[in-house]
Amino acid sequence: MNDEDPKVKVTDQELIDYMKKNPKKYKAEASRDLEVVFVENKPSAQDEAEVKKSIEALLVPSVKLVEGKTDTIPGFANVPVAEVPSFIAENSEVPYDSTFVPKGQLPVEFAQQISALAPGQVFGPYNNNGYYTVTRMIAKKPGASVKASHILIGYKGAQMADGKITLTKEQAKAKAEELLAKVNANPASFGQLVMENSNDPGSMNNQGVYDNIAPNQMVKPFNDFIFNNPIGKTGVVETDFGFHVIKVLDKYDGVRVANLAKKIQPSETTIDANFQKATKLEMDARDTKKPLADLAKAAGLTVTPANKIGENDDNIPGVGAEREIVRWAYNDDTKVGDVKKFDLSSAKGSVVVALKTINAKGVLPLEEAKLSVLPVIRNEKKAKIIREKMQGATLEAVAQKAGATVANATGVTLANPMIMGVGPEMKVVGKAFGLGAGKTSKLIDGQSGVFMVRTKNVEVAPAQPSQAAMVARLNGQGRSGIENRLSIALKDKADIEDNRSKFY
Repeated sequence: MNDEDPKVKVTDQELIDYMKKNPKKYKAEASRDLEVVFVENKPSAQDEAEVKKSIEALLVPSVKLVEGKTDTIPGFANVPVAEVPSFIAENSEVPYDSTFVPKGQLPVEFAQQISALAPGQVFGPYNNNGYYTVTRMIAKKPGASVKASHILIGYKGAQMADGKITLTKEQAKAKAEELLAKVNANPASFGQLVMENSNDPGSMNNQGVYDNIAPNQMVKPFNDFIFNNPIGKTGVVETDFGFHVIKVLDKYDGVRVANLAKKIQPSETTIDANFQKATKLEMDARDTKKPLADLAKAAGLTVTPANKIGENDDNIPGVGAEREIVRWAYNDDTKVGDVKKFDLSSAKGSVVVALKTINAKGVLPLEEAKLSVLPVIRNEKKAKIIREKMQGATLEAVAQKAGATVANATGVTLANPMIMGVGPEMKVVGKAFGLGAGKTSKLIDGQSGVFMVRTKNVEVAPAQPSQAAMVARLNGQGRSGIENRLSIALKDKADIEDNRSKFY
């Protein structure tokens, strides 16, 4: 049934009356709708330029006064390697890390340039996740990380072994050696053998592959095999977890770099300017009584709606946890149209908030009801009109009277109540299964129209030897969300006044 049929009109009063008949289904808690303008403390172009300039100054020699004498401090590229850690500690906001890392762990956009550096060379400055950074190559190391695949064959009593495993240690070893022979005979079979045999859930869906394995990341026997053998080497290794059929897939060179970095932050000048902008917006909204959205647009700012904010909420969309805003919105003195500025925690900036709507506890607000209730009432009205056309005692007579055709639907199941060419119709399919073979239903109001069905044949599903899997699935579905449903049921039955919002 087409929801947009202009012949079917639904009044606001009909919406209200329908919701009153179904108060539990369409009840609404008290809420507030807000308009929020976020004046964020973001670094300006000038702020970025100043941070970049301070980094660049560390690349060239500088003169410092030490105990009354001048001392020349070499730039970052020329500091002796042994002194790099102390230079970083003194000048960088990111600590020095002596770990060798593969190319894949370098900043993606600049990985090629950095990995191509010779020891002692520098790259940058560049913006890396909000930090202006200069990277210096310290050293390179071949085979610093490894890509390997494995099949784990556990045995009863092995560490973290699944309780379903029944193999003895000797049987597990024999099975692993048998799988190794298959891998060596047909290397392309490794992924399939993983799916069929491995007891490692962590790599089961990735054909047994672990990539970028760092030294000592794996248990020692596994670690020693992959780092001490060449690419392509296969073998069986015993660990506390069982027996591993391992293949070394690749090795990556590692680099040790030093990053001289400073965070790009808003200056005091920028923070002050943002504070004044937010303050002016608040005052203009109060003094001129103009809509906050219009004033924000004129100031180059954006208004974000924050609707259905509950009394005990603390999160404001686009802003974060700001309980003070919610308390203000629910204050008895705050009226629709009021505007207030809030300075956010952690110096994130300021928000200017307008209270747009006060939604009292009761049935859904009309505008919200139009989204969920309007289609229901409209379809009921359409069904009534259609029913008047569907006259007759048989399927064929009704089709002729209504100007419709009789169509066949085959292979329809309760598990998937779809009618080909129509769509999901749970009510219609359920009625069809309730009829005997050859029986015809009365008119049924479905999702997409009014139906009359005749069941031609019902094929009974074969009896299952065990319903354990179905019972387990249904029990799992029943337990899912039970705490939430219990909480709602207790709340509906209890006569409790919720005053939590007044205390936090």
